[in-house]
Amino acid sequence: MSDSEPNSNSNTYQECKGNKYPLNEYYMLIDCHDVIRTNNKIIAFLVVDDRGTKKIRFYAWRKKGDSWKVDLARVDTRGWDFENISQSIAEFKKKHMIV
Repeated sequence: MSDSEPNSNSNTYQECKGNKYPLNEYYMLIDCHDVIRTNNKIIAFLVVDDRGTKKIRFYAWRKKGDSWKVDLARVDTRGWDFENISQSIAEFKKKHMIV
């Protein structure tokens, strides 16, 4: 596990495409697209199952100590590849039949 992957000792994690996400057990992780993944930040679009309904959710986590916390509304978009993000979201919608 690299430094940019969550430490499984302090949060609940689900895995997708070889990466771990500190996602609450309420949701079942189906698919993922990282926008940013560093040693202390994860920003991602996730396809989750919410009690039988598939949804695309946006998450931003920041590492504090050994734990990952949901980041507040201050998300810097510098360096984001919006064309790639748009393409991934369109693929999620088609692949997972999300309206």
